[in-house]
Amino acid sequence: MIADRIIADQEAARAILQVIGNSPQQGFEERADGFSRLGDLWKGHGAMMAALHPHLGATRAWPDPVAAASELQREVEMLADDLAAREAADDEHWRTDFVRLQTVFEQLCRIEQMELMPMVLALPPDVLAGLSRLASGRRAAG
Repeated sequence: MIADRIIADQEAARAILQVIGNSPQQGFEERADGFSRLGDLWKGHGAMMAALHPHLGATRAWPDPVAAASELQREVEMLADDLAAREAADDEHWRTDFVRLQTVFEQLCRIEQMELMPMVLALPPDVLAGLSRLASGRRAAG
C-alpha cells in the first residue's frame, strides 16, 4: 500500500542521513555517496507523491499541505544534489547545509504523516488501490 511505501521511504532516508551525520569530518567520499543515494531515493519518492497530490483535493488549511509538501520536496532534492556535488569537491563547510537538509526533511515528513497520510487513507479503497499502483510505477521510474 502507498502509505507503507511513504513510511518506508522516510525510514530509508533517515538511515542515510544518520550515516552521513556520523561520518568523520574527512569522509567526503562517504558523504558524497550518501547525499547521492538520498537524492536518488527522494526523487523517486517525489515522483510517487506527485502522482498522489492531484487526487488529494484542495484543502482549506493554510498553508495548503499539498503545496507545502511539494515545495519542501523540491528543497530536499536540491539540497541533497548540492551537497553531493560539494562533497565530491571536498567541501569542508557542509555541516550547516546538512542541518538545513535534516530540518527540511523532517518538516516534510511531518506534513506527509500528519496532513497527507490521513487524506490518502480516506480515499475509497478502489481509488487507493489504483493510486498505489500508479504511484509505485512512477516511483520506480522517477
